[in-house]
Amino acid sequence: MTERAHGGNKKSHYDFSVNLNPFISEKYIKKIISSISQYAISYPEERSESLLEVLANFYKLKNEQIVAGNGSIELLYYIPRVMKVKRIVTLEPTFCEYRYLSEIYGIIHLPIYNKDYFSWDFEELKNTVKNGDLVIVCNPNNPTGNIFPKETLLDLLSRGVYMLVDEAFMDFSERDESLINYLNNYEKLLVLKSFTKIFSIAGLRIGFMLGNKSIIDNLKRILPLWNVNAIAIEATKMILKDREIIEKTKELIKRERKFLLNGLKELPLNVFNSNANFFLIKMERAKDFVSFAEKEGISVRTSAGFLGLDDTYIRVAVKKRPENRILLNTFRKFFKV
Repeated sequence: MTERAHGGNKKSHYDFSVNLNPFISEKYIKKIISSISQYAISYPEERSESLLEVLANFYKLKNEQIVAGNGSIELLYYIPRVMKVKRIVTLEPTFCEYRYLSEIYGIIHLPIYNKDYFSWDFEELKNTVKNGDLVIVCNPNNPTGNIFPKETLLDLLSRGVYMLVDEAFMDFSERDESLINYLNNYEKLLVLKSFTKIFSIAGLRIGFMLGNKSIIDNLKRILPLWNVNAIAIEATKMILKDREIIEKTKELIKRERKFLLNGLKELPLNVFNSNANFFLIKMERAKDFVSFAEKEGISVRTSAGFLGLDDTYIRVAVKKRPENRILLNTFRKFFKV
């Protein structure tokens, strides 16, 4: 069974193991709280129809091209039930739930490992994949932080494969490599989005999938009728009224990512550039640092669950300046520099 390790499992004062948006203001939390009494006592609407209308307008698509889920992971689990998938192809290391999907349904899993510090040979991959494969790509990738050009992914679709692109971290990237605008041109392309990260509402569980009408219809047909709770629906609709929130977040993350990267580069470790709101770090004494940081009230993400990463790797989230300073000072204290 795949090791299903995730961040946020340990209680600490400063949790750098989870990569949520640190810049969501309290006004959004207050809006969510205010909606509880009104919506908690009623059944949610079927299929989240009002939310789909807002999302369709937000992404300039049609309602029938979008399905909402109890977190994006719920929709991921249902994919093999509506498509005849022969193999699931993943670019490792990446989110462990993709390959866990193959174990649930007894589908062959084909991991494609990186060649040289998280660089994949897509020309070779084109000759490896075949009709009936489902290629799952996290873009930007978790935990490496690298981003794949849209042209590269679209070229891979020419091989007749199904492609699911998980864009959970795209809203944190300065580079827009989203494939949402190409959905009308590729019947086998699906895009998975999550509000968990960008809106910091992990507990509400809200995600959605965009794609071909026939695939989306089939998903809606087999999903539970009230799969998204009423509070999540209304809170998301309220948050989406502020269209500037994503652009504001990008600018703030860009600033703090640069600050954190510059500080990490001064230390005796190897930090990899990132297009997301986290950094992957390689250091020989990573296990010792994890224990040291925990005593300092800090949690970081270990390599557990990521294929192709040994225990010399950790991942840290980008947070606000005070927290980022604390993390850097903890590294300096550990290295005695």
